[in-house]
Amino acid sequence: MDYSIDGFWLPRLGNGVPPKLKLREGWSAGGNTIEGFVEPPVVLASETEFGDARIDEARVILIAAPGAVGKTTFARQVCALTGAVLVDLSRTGAIGDNFLSGGLHKVGAYEAFCNGDLGVMIDGLDEALLKTSSEGLVDFLKDVLEMASTHCRPIFISGRTGSINEAWLILADQGYTAPVVQIDYFGDVQAKELARGALKRILLEDSSRKRPFTTADEEAVGLLLEKLKSATAADEKRFVGYAPVLEAIAKQVAAYANPQELVGRLNKEETVDVRQVVEDILEREKYKVEQLTLSDPGLRGHLYTPGEQVARLVRRLFGAELQLPLPAMSNEDRTTYETHMQRWLGEHPFLDGSAGRPSSAVFGGYLAVKALERPESERSAREALGRQGALPNPFLSMFYLPDDWEGADQFKFLDLADVPLVHASLVARVPASDRVSLEIDGVEDEDEVDVQITWKSDGFKSDRVLSARVSSSGLLAFGGRIANVHVDAEGLEVELGNGVDAVLFAPVEISAKALLLNASSLTVEPPNARRTRNGADAGEEDEASQDATSRANLASRVQITTNGLPAIRVMPGAALSVAWPGSKGYPWTDYSTSATQPPPPEFAEAYGRLRKIVMPFKSDKYGTLAKYKKFVDHRRRTKGSGQKVRDHLFEAGVISVLDYRFYQLNPVRLTEVTGLTRDRIRNGDSVDLTVEFLRAALARD
Repeated sequence: MDYSIDGFWLPRLGNGVPPKLKLREGWSAGGNTIEGFVEPPVVLASETEFGDARIDEARVILIAAPGAVGKTTFARQVCALTGAVLVDLSRTGAIGDNFLSGGLHKVGAYEAFCNGDLGVMIDGLDEALLKTSSEGLVDFLKDVLEMASTHCRPIFISGRTGSINEAWLILADQGYTAPVVQIDYFGDVQAKELARGALKRILLEDSSRKRPFTTADEEAVGLLLEKLKSATAADEKRFVGYAPVLEAIAKQVAAYANPQELVGRLNKEETVDVRQVVEDILEREKYKVEQLTLSDPGLRGHLYTPGEQVARLVRRLFGAELQLPLPAMSNEDRTTYETHMQRWLGEHPFLDGSAGRPSSAVFGGYLAVKALERPESERSAREALGRQGALPNPFLSMFYLPDDWEGADQFKFLDLADVPLVHASLVARVPASDRVSLEIDGVEDEDEVDVQITWKSDGFKSDRVLSARVSSSGLLAFGGRIANVHVDAEGLEVELGNGVDAVLFAPVEISAKALLLNASSLTVEPPNARRTRNGADAGEEDEASQDATSRANLASRVQITTNGLPAIRVMPGAALSVAWPGSKGYPWTDYSTSATQPPPPEFAEAYGRLRKIVMPFKSDKYGTLAKYKKFVDHRRRTKGSGQKVRDHLFEAGVISVLDYRFYQLNPVRLTEVTGLTRDRIRNGDSVDLTVEFLRAALARD
């Protein structure tokens, strides 16, 4: 069905001749059309969600809007074109029994409505819920149904998704299945048209700009939209097709006296600053306070600031008690402000109305990071993020991590628990063809561990690598899905699983002080197929490379803690090895690889350095075992006897320089000089040749 204004709304709401209404706050008819209006896409909501309702025969039709997509603007335009009565519930009194029927009487439109000469559009159901009880909403909807039973035109009720869901359920309880149409996000063409129109309006209304709209403005809008769409692809069009975002884009372009300067910068840069767009929306919302009548007008500059908005939004989303940055004010001004603020917050662009959730994953990620940064909300935020399980927020990592990875050597995670959350978020955000790996490296006697996140993409000139630090205190909890993770930290406690299952997507390698399996089942899956330059599977060249890409290795200094006896499944193409005291017992018997012959005690420290040096090497896309120089040369590997072991590996041809950033490891040569594969070194094995190698290394000057 055609849900355009011409095809759907005009036939149902009127002929474009508005009646003259008696004056009543929130009630109007007709009005002027909106200059530059861009019609949003409207679709019929899913029948599986709202039931099978025949819209052609419907007497009450609900209009759902996911966030601030412009439903009020749409309602105004429709009523201006159809002559229908617009009831703005944000400006009326509280809804309840006889609200519609009594209101139509008072404005003098009751008879015209009942005769089918006049349509009615009711907007702002979210705002109405702030001013009434649940009983008031039920009575209001009963009155609407009674009015709709006459020979009238359909009655439309508009609100955000959460309030419309509530209204639909109440109507269903009354025996009426209401069809629901949804105002969707703007598509590419409409989004560009809306942003362009907003920019023209800003330039026209703001006399300080003093410049016309040019072709450079047109180009800048297109480039910003294109780059934003790419940066937020994981949220589909919920962000870049969202009206407040498009207004923010227009504001960014308008800020340039010479838009060609912005065009030049956008053509040079790979990405766009999503954070700036988000914070521009907060700045725009701040100006709502200008409409308030306060005894102290100077308060306006200190109320509903971006910081206050964020605090209130975090409190609503995560249930945390945050201190609000409010100035001192009189009781009268406080009452005025709080009354209006509750309405503003309910319709905030970051929220999907009374549904109590973010209108976009981008806003959700931004607010989650703000919650993690505050001591009062960090715990509830981490608990909420941990419950997301296999559906992590893709944009948490965007706002948590620094923009410049290469220049962020001093970056520090807020908490150990954040590392798996951020890694999972980044994995969810990148294209399926990209690969994100996580490495955590530490020793028992240090308060911090090193974190390295590597993002590989064919679209990058070189891999993006973030080297960071985090306190080693606390639990490193990975949840139910773990992929491309390497942990070698003797002082950490690591938890796998979400209470139900734990799925390891190889390669996964974890060696820690203690392992906790919080799951009734453990599954090991093979990695996604990766191809070498010559077409062979990555890792076919040698045992070590193949092992690194297909195996999950779990090791602990103490016996693993489990919730009973887990069911273990190792899928074809994958392998599992475990090593801890008691790992030869059921159900781990088939996977236990505890050392058969550990090195003599006098060589234990040097053997530990050997293991620290050779194990982090990973297969690159060409099958070479490579590692960043600064990682191999880190003091954790070179302290004690580590420098001598490292130098001896270079002299023996086991490690060599690959390029200006990487070392490479020759696994065949490693076996020749130590008698061991990397797999056996991981398990702590040694042979006579191993001892000879270590003795020679320790004898170096």
